[in-house]
Amino acid sequence: MSKKETERLKYLGMVSEGMISLKQASMLMGVSYRHSKRIMKRFKEEGEKGLIHKLRGKTSKRKTDDSIIDKICSLYAKLYPDFSIALFHEKLSSIHNINISRETVRTILKNKDLYKTRRRKKNKSVHIFRERKQHKGELIQIDGSTHKWLEDRYDKKLTLMGYIDDATGEVFARFYDYEGVYPFLDSFIEFTKQYGLPKSIYTDRHSTYMTTRKPSIEEQLENKRPKTQVETILDKLRVKFIHAYSPQAKGRVERLFETLQDRLIKEMRLENIKTKEDANRFLEEYLPIFNKRFTKTPKSNLSYFRSLDKDFDYEWEFALESIRTVNNDHTIRFKGRLLQIKDIYSVRRKQKVLIKESIYGNIRVFYKDKELKIKEIEKEAKTETNKTKKADKPLSCCSKNISCSFSLSMNKE
Repeated sequence: MSKKETERLKYLGMVSEGMISLKQASMLMGVSYRHSKRIMKRFKEEGEKGLIHKLRGKTSKRKTDDSIIDKICSLYAKLYPDFSIALFHEKLSSIHNINISRETVRTILKNKDLYKTRRRKKNKSVHIFRERKQHKGELIQIDGSTHKWLEDRYDKKLTLMGYIDDATGEVFARFYDYEGVYPFLDSFIEFTKQYGLPKSIYTDRHSTYMTTRKPSIEEQLENKRPKTQVETILDKLRVKFIHAYSPQAKGRVERLFETLQDRLIKEMRLENIKTKEDANRFLEEYLPIFNKRFTKTPKSNLSYFRSLDKDFDYEWEFALESIRTVNNDHTIRFKGRLLQIKDIYSVRRKQKVLIKESIYGNIRVFYKDKELKIKEIEKEAKTETNKTKKADKPLSCCSKNISCSFSLSMNKE
């Protein structure tokens, strides 16, 4: 008998001996007078057994079947040993058609010593709560996470360029070899094609987004802060650039990476993803499902995304710009390449020209808003040409004529 039932036996015995009334006993037992009469009736009919709960010793009708418990434990040990309870519960329902509550799964695994509660590290930094933006596209947090996303199936770490809408929590992401100008612009172009241009973006102080170089003389005279290529491009597109002063300031995108490093890695493991290309294709299928579950409804139905025209030239509107000087022989040196201006009368020597380089490697050269025709000269060919000039022989070289653009390698580490 339990302690409560033992006390009831004591008080009802006192009632039977006439020491106290049933009403007094009901107060001592903490039950109503009406219920005390039921208890007294069972006590007179069955004795001490009448005070014991009728379900004691019986199997609960809600108890999970032993075969299901064994199957859950077997699946977790063999296929999902490092999965969180929430993710494992999703897989039980979607893949194995086992529909029980998440807390039941947690209890089963803990009872079998297959799962231990993971204690989170206490964060000593102080976070000030910031309310979400009210409009979709009002603020997009962007960051890169370099990690072993494909675990041992790929020999290098990959960088996940992650975008999260501050108002809705909707996520966009792509994998790259590193975090830099080209990966950012490529991912931003794909993001813009899907959603449009946001009102503002929020990044950390990575050299891709914020430069540490000293201002030039022209910038000092105009009292301007030095800008990166990324800032310059987004300024032209009227996208506001906001820099975070600490990693903690990018709270939502940082928490996104924690979630994806738990969920996405395991999802790609189940699909046996082994390459960066397959990982990006998987993201196209996975993110809509992820967003459908975790995206929140914004407070306002008004979207701040700006749609672009169908004929918008993504390649050249997002091109990098550099200034170079025309050499005496009407050539231009650019990133280890030698460019020959075809029409030598289109620009004088020692003049400044603008070079536009697309993220896909193509190049265009402009002088006072006029595009110049160029060709690339191989270094060996130029050396041979110089020797020919000294011998007073006709000009000949192995230079290759090309149009106003040529390919530059994007695979820069």
